[in-house]
Amino acid sequence: MRGEKRSKAWFGELSGRFVGDFGVKALTELVSAVFGLYCFAVLSRLLGDSGEYAVINQTVALSTLLVPLLLVRANTALCVFVPGDKDQTRVRSRFFITFVVALLSCGVLCGIAYVFNENITLFLWGDRHYRHLIPLLVLYFSVLALSTLCQSFLQATGHQKKANIFILVRCILNASGFTLLAFAHHGSATILRQALWIYIFSESVLLLAQTVLLLFDWRGVRLSPKAADIGPLYRYALPLLPVTVMAWFNSFIGRFLLNHLVNDDLRSASIYGFYDALTSRAFLINAVLVSTIFPYIAKAWNKQDRRQVLTYLNKSFNIGLFAGFPILLGLVLVCPTLIHWLAAGNYPTQRVLLLILGLAQICQMLYMNFSYLIDLSRQSKWYNGIFLVSCSVNIILCLVLIPEIGYLGAAIGLVVSYGLQLAIAAAISYHLAGISVAPSLLQAAKAVVSTAVMYVVCHLLYYRGQSTPVGGMWEFALTVGAGIVVYLACQWLLSRLTKTKII
Repeated sequence: MRGEKRSKAWFGELSGRFVGDFGVKALTELVSAVFGLYCFAVLSRLLGDSGEYAVINQTVALSTLLVPLLLVRANTALCVFVPGDKDQTRVRSRFFITFVVALLSCGVLCGIAYVFNENITLFLWGDRHYRHLIPLLVLYFSVLALSTLCQSFLQATGHQKKANIFILVRCILNASGFTLLAFAHHGSATILRQALWIYIFSESVLLLAQTVLLLFDWRGVRLSPKAADIGPLYRYALPLLPVTVMAWFNSFIGRFLLNHLVNDDLRSASIYGFYDALTSRAFLINAVLVSTIFPYIAKAWNKQDRRQVLTYLNKSFNIGLFAGFPILLGLVLVCPTLIHWLAAGNYPTQRVLLLILGLAQICQMLYMNFSYLIDLSRQSKWYNGIFLVSCSVNIILCLVLIPEIGYLGAAIGLVVSYGLQLAIAAAISYHLAGISVAPSLLQAAKAVVSTAVMYVVCHLLYYRGQSTPVGGMWEFALTVGAGIVVYLACQWLLSRLTKTKII
């Protein structure tokens, strides 16, 4: 009872199972972010700011394009159609067919990689030296796609906690593998191959374990694949394929243009990729909101409960701003110690780059709230227009700015394109769904004021009147801990004064 009262004090109308799922997912993503930073720290220390780090970093980035394409976006479509469906035979049929289609897509990718190995290598990195990695890349993308499909299905069917367990298993496997890699002394080319084998092994274990779990859960449920079951899903998903390509270009074209427009042996691409990995893991709230809220919104939408949909979306905005502002300024403040600890001096401290990429993450977080309404309205064709505009602007800015200011130009192109995405999606979602979604101005003001107070206190602790940070990791931990306490205390005080919920 006391826990329920506490959740209502924070979340208002949202309590019970959602709050539990949200808390578990937040903890899972926090652990995932820590393990992820650890793995990238190992790689950045072993590879430095050389081109090899850019290769492995961009391999992970490339997975965000190829995995949805190999799945034919079925994982997204399942999260729209499956929640709330009581017909388990139809649910199983949809998953079985999408798994088979994904498996066939992986086979097609293998064939393309075999025939165009050298061309793909030149396109990605402009250097034939890395062509021996292409078979491993294809194998990694294939097992990642299939394990991702299983994980998305678990989330869509309300098994959030089971899906989170598999995320933690992935983290543990990857971290264990990279710990072993850190104690091996080999050349950089060997490190790249071994790093890819670590990723492949982790995803293969997850795929096997999730497949066994699904077979166990479905015992007694008849498998009867029907085209009628899968037809609506693919009519929704197929138009998302060009959107997937444009969305990927929007997010990652900057780092790949750095490979070809800056002649420094991929060093600029390595620096940009390192900071992009840092910000994406720091803003773990984005992954928490996407994975947790979307299935609940989809279930409420399918029940035609528009009021509940609006409640979830508004709360998603408030949660994002509550976490986003302090993460951004806190990260910018303490980044000298963080960068030194993660990369052992291999990368320069670039606060401006970090600030721009953090703002891009906040824009992306706000955009997702509007994209839910476009998804649920099943009008995915609108994404083509959104990404055509934002992606075109991004490419133009990158082509103009990267030759002049390097990786800062790539970051500027990214944040401008994400801002356009946000603005256009907001207008279209209101047109389609008729639901006006916006963050509470009072909640946003509370977050801004609390963040400002936190920043001042942390700045005094971190610098103590000097021009450089004081001390090492203990002082860094003290600054971060004090920042969390001050921020939460300010939020609590302002919430009492304004008689509002904390979130």
